[in-house]
Amino acid sequence: MKRLFRIIAAVIAALALVSSLACSGGKKPQTVDATAEPGGFGFSTTDVNGDPIAFTDFSDKKVIMINFWETWCGPCVNELPDLQKIYEKYEGEGLVIIGVYSSSNKADVTSLVNKVGITYPIMECVSSLEGFRTEYVPTTVFFDGAGNFIGSTLVGSRSFEAWDGVVSSLLEKQ
Repeated sequence: MKRLFRIIAAVIAALALVSSLACSGGKKPQTVDATAEPGGFGFSTTDVNGDPIAFTDFSDKKVIMINFWETWCGPCVNELPDLQKIYEKYEGEGLVIIGVYSSSNKADVTSLVNKVGITYPIMECVSSLEGFRTEYVPTTVFFDGAGNFIGSTLVGSRSFEAWDGVVSSLLEKQ
């Protein structure tokens, strides 16, 4: 009986690990160094609702958090409610989150955004963001309102508590 329990526990643990790593190419969440030209970053496009959105719209923000995700990525979808809570907590202190998708169907994105209740901007990936994408989702990068890269590129999903620590630290530094 103990042996059967151990086998079941091992299978459950393996499935949980595979599920959590599925969208990150089999790698655990990590920090990756990245750089950008000071003040040299920007974009102008439309959001998922077809409304104009530009990086300059957020020049008054202390921290601009760009989260690359996809609807087919379980860890990405699972962290969306926590990202929404982070946005609600820190929006008044100078944070904006911008969700970015590339390969997901726009109708699926819109449906999921509405289901989860996401109120921060969501947009399709544009060429100026390509240099910050990794081959893994979710990936998150941070800028200040002037377009300077701040912090580190974070690969992998995180809990509300983990995001809270990252965001509060970045806001304090700005």
